[in-house]
Amino acid sequence: IQDLLPVEAGWKIIDGLHQLRGNNKAIQVEYSLPTLSGRNWYESRLIPTQNKQVIVFIRDITKYKQSEEKIKIQLEQLDALRAIDLSITSGADLSQTLSVILNHVRKYLNIDAASVLLLNPHNQRLEFAAGAGFRTSAMQHTHLDIGEGLAGHAVKKRKIVHVPNLKNRKTGLLRSPEFSKENFVTYYAIPLIAKDQVLGVLEIFHRFALSTDQDWMNF
Repeated sequence: IQDLLPVEAGWKIIDGLHQLRGNNKAIQVEYSLPTLSGRNWYESRLIPTQNKQVIVFIRDITKYKQSEEKIKIQLEQLDALRAIDLSITSGADLSQTLSVILNHVRKYLNIDAASVLLLNPHNQRLEFAAGAGFRTSAMQHTHLDIGEGLAGHAVKKRKIVHVPNLKNRKTGLLRSPEFSKENFVTYYAIPLIAKDQVLGVLEIFHRFALSTDQDWMNF
């Protein structure tokens, strides 16, 4: 079996054959194998016969596994949103609420760092309010006018600003020596809007290229 199948699959089936010796009932084993597009999942069903031979049925269950993983992620995201809602309605101070939000954002979007800039209603400037995942204090001194910088542009246009490679983009962020030490590559600025009023911006940073889908964007 090990000579015919990749090591990962071979050992799984061998383990299944050992289990057959004990109970003589059909055994089902699952395993994944690397492919050019990622990994595929397979299910092998081992069925013993009366003459001590074993019939093996193998089927591709990749789509099932992907659906299962997608449902798991969606449930985890719902839990995250529930935790954020509870934090907002609990009456906790703003910094604590923003900390909860950013921690969930980093975990469930699988990104390196995130920050929130809030719009000061008195001077109409975006000011740093909270951050998570940063190696330096570069972001803590942020003060932007509406329309200034990537975050200010997101507020002015009321649209998400996405930069897939910051190092190929002329931006004031890169002029900061401290920010350059962060080595960020991917950037998103998401305007925070409630009742048609812009309250601030959620900024997302990642130190590598990000592969995202619509579910990621929706969350």
